[in-house]
Amino acid sequence: MTNLTEMHASSEGAESDEIKRPADPKDLAAKLVTSPIFALTSAAKETSHTNFLAFLLQADRRELDPIRRELGRCFEIDNLATDTGGEVYVWREKYNFDLLIVVVTAQNPVQTRKSKAARWQASKAILVEAKLKSVPTQEQLDRYTEKSNGKLILDLPRMRGPSGSEKRGDLSDQVEIDPSTVKRVLLANSPDIFSGWDVVRWPKIVDALDNGMAAMAGPDADHLRYMLKDYRDGLAAMLHLVEAEQAIANDPELSWGDKLKRWETYKELKLHDLVSKYSVSSLLPKMAADAFHQLPSIKGLERDARVIYHNGTVGVHLEISVPLLTTDFSKNSTPRSRLCIGVQIEGDDYRHFLILRDGTAGCSARFRNFLEECHQTWFMQNGLTGRKRYRGGDAFESLKTYSIAREIMKYSSRSVADSKFSQILDDLKISFQAASRLLRSAASTPAPARCELRHADSIPNTSAIVA
Repeated sequence: MTNLTEMHASSEGAESDEIKRPADPKDLAAKLVTSPIFALTSAAKETSHTNFLAFLLQADRRELDPIRRELGRCFEIDNLATDTGGEVYVWREKYNFDLLIVVVTAQNPVQTRKSKAARWQASKAILVEAKLKSVPTQEQLDRYTEKSNGKLILDLPRMRGPSGSEKRGDLSDQVEIDPSTVKRVLLANSPDIFSGWDVVRWPKIVDALDNGMAAMAGPDADHLRYMLKDYRDGLAAMLHLVEAEQAIANDPELSWGDKLKRWETYKELKLHDLVSKYSVSSLLPKMAADAFHQLPSIKGLERDARVIYHNGTVGVHLEISVPLLTTDFSKNSTPRSRLCIGVQIEGDDYRHFLILRDGTAGCSARFRNFLEECHQTWFMQNGLTGRKRYRGGDAFESLKTYSIAREIMKYSSRSVADSKFSQILDDLKISFQAASRLLRSAASTPAPARCELRHADSIPNTSAIVA
């Protein structure tokens, strides 16, 4: 994440106004408590921020032209100021897109045949997916990419229309978006790279507000600048807070329970999900590296590491999986089912789990046989763990079952509230050494003679819930 202390304000006197990262993150939280804009936006997640950005992008006020120009540089789109001749339209939550920014510069609309409404051709469109209190995933972004690859036709807002357009009765003019003109932007703090998406980081928005406020002029400039500065300071404080808590979370000697308690203190500000998700996201690469550092060579082996968030509790999901080969005598013999094994940490609950994903009748039988085999080892056995061999202590609780759609999960668990992060990393190494041995055994087991597709019974499954 961008180091916000390196950001500078362009406005006069900005040095005294710039937020300095204090030694104690509680000072940042105290600053947020005094912010009127933060009070208005704290109940929502990204929606309040994208609504505010939408206002700044299309409000018909000359005082905001410098802000529009700066935001235009963030999204690499021209014609965001009223004095350049382009007209900007912003849709919120249209087709489930957080923001859809469309620039219309065509002088003459194309008349539609089915109605008297005019259809305008978009010269450029920006699809914005905003992530501030949640963590982006490639799977979610891929769904939005697929949706944006089709032709989009939108009704223009009835209160506005391109210069020279006319409203005819109850008919609204429309704008047509060609997929080739769409630019996909992820507005987030994540340092990751996502296929098909350009990443704009929130600190860049803070910079844009700083630079735009310095150039504002007009009768209402002071009033608008106060509102913008309060929003800018609150956003910067949240980003600083995340940075400070990430640094604390990476302390290897801090117990997992102490981390959870720190994150819980932000519930009053409704920031516990923001702080905990990004703190765990900063820990995830190290956890995945230790879990997957010496995996055996198994045909079709896949690995997955992700942050999970369920009922206000943050955690991680680490798994390795192999396809369950079946013989169904059909032309398409691609394995549909996968056998997954790994570790889930949700809250202070450390789980060993087995998952049958997209199970078939014959594979469900193999899953039961594999579960039986695991019960012969300490990996899923009650009262015995790998930790006991070198450190003693915690026993796993009774085996539990969850399922959702075509996924069945079995797991046993124990508490890691008192475990230091360095100890959890050691546990992950031992857990995945055992998991990989079990998975290699399952991969070498002959397939049943025939499998017919059968869906598992559907009840809630925490493993399927991702922030």
